Amino acid sequence: MAKLYGGRWRITGAALGRGGQSEVFRVTDDSGALQGEYALKRVLNPARHDRFKVEIEAIGRLQHPNIVTLIDHSALEDSEGEVERQYLVMPVASGGSLADTGRIALYKENIEATLQVALQLATALEAAHAAGVIHRDVKPANVLFTGNGHEVWLSDFGICLIREAERNTELHEVVGPRSFIAPELEAGGQLEVTPAADIYSLGKLIYFMISGGTTLPREELNDPRFARLFERGDRYRQLHLMLTRMLCPLNQRWRTVAEVVAQLKSIEAWESSAITLALDTTAREGIARLQGLALRKQQEAAEAAAARASREQLVASVRQAFSAWAELEFKKLAAHIATPQITVRALPLALAPNEPSVIQLDNQSRYEVIAGFELVFEISEPPSGHSLQLLLCSKRTVQVYVGTTPPPFPNVAPELAVLSAYARPPSAGGPGAAPRRAGFLNRRQSIGQVLRHVQMQRGRPTLARSVTLTRVAAIFRPEHSLNTPFKADEWNVVLAKVRAQLEEALGIFIEFAREEHPSIGP
Repeated sequence: MAKLYGGRWRITGAALGRGGQSEVFRVTDDSGALQGEYALKRVLNPARHDRFKVEIEAIGRLQHPNIVTLIDHSALEDSEGEVERQYLVMPVASGGSLADTGRIALYKENIEATLQVALQLATALEAAHAAGVIHRDVKPANVLFTGNGHEVWLSDFGICLIREAERNTELHEVVGPRSFIAPELEAGGQLEVTPAADIYSLGKLIYFMISGGTTLPREELNDPRFARLFERGDRYRQLHLMLTRMLCPLNQRWRTVAEVVAQLKSIEAWESSAITLALDTTAREGIARLQGLALRKQQEAAEAAAARASREQLVASVRQAFSAWAELEFKKLAAHIATPQITVRALPLALAPNEPSVIQLDNQSRYEVIAGFELVFEISEPPSGHSLQLLLCSKRTVQVYVGTTPPPFPNVAPELAVLSAYARPPSAGGPGAAPRRAGFLNRRQSIGQVLRHVQMQRGRPTLARSVTLTRVAAIFRPEHSLNTPFKADEWNVVLAKVRAQLEEALGIFIEFAREEHPSIGP
């Protein structure tokens, strides 16, 4: 005799479907309370019991015509470990899912049907978000069709986020379908999940429909291979514009699904509105050109923002790697050099927030110190103090352009440099005060060279003054000062040069500190 689930639900045939965590069967109600067939979803993995409870709670609190209805479910208490008791019962989606090949083919270049489904899903997500539920798993397999038409249910809330509930995924566990997941969720650990994550996935789903099953690669909506789909008239162009606000970095994305719903309704009514407004061909072509221009500007802004974020992330990773390496090296040096007469401390450089330490290179470029470590020497007899600083700097260049349009944001690795500096002990501030930078160490091969500065007077060159380079100079000179410039993506390659720079700097620094009256040159 076939097993009954919950004392009433009898399996009537083969499984309707199976996923990594569950399988679905057709069932009938032996209690006679409900007629017809229903779908019973049975949880396969007992370790996912918490997710099962979240799904039950989420569907139970959501009442919307486009969200699957919860008919019945197993007991939530003491069912962990008993796989057969973890189930929920829903209506049968007789039309299959959007992942079915035959179903997705219906929507290829069919903007009417695509808009109809998209609007149902958007309103379902809007209701879910209003109830504090973020789906996080919007994908074709979770869009179910009630029959042969275009009426849908959004299903499978197993990994949804209920705002006031405890998190049921591991901190670094990636949630959601990788092909449809929002970029901010890809690495896992995104604690502050927002409705914008579902907006991104819905945008991917809309493109999947209108293209007839093409999964759009990350951030390539405007690539000609994918954008040519929208060259089919006004509503397609409007759809393209809408998707640029959905499939974009988080800081540029729409924040609420209400904005998506409004835009979908506007696109749906676009042609009838155009007729009502009596727009002639010239006006409509003009609007299309304006929309195209706006789209290009928006695309350029998005590309610049993405390039800027990528550069900032790269610099942050180098800063972290430099700081970890410098701390280890300086602490080893401090332990090796310290004696009863010489106190040596290895300290991270204190950088004032919002006040970057600037080293001018020329009229258009400068270095800004973004990280640093220092080796502070305090000598008891005769009393003196010195500090060797290793500075990680980012190069900033002023760009001058003619016209009203700035040049594209450079999508290249930022320029960085490691500088060797000398600092004097603070004259005030008490114990723990940071040494004051006083100069920059010159390369050993440059020490003793004479620099002759020439300036123009009345159109003729005149020798102004001569400077002999000492171990430490007040002015940073890229060609003579001890420094290692590099691109941010070259840190692993350039580290050997930086280590050699530190060895040379330490030797010059100690020689300078041993002088009876060390003086800093110009």
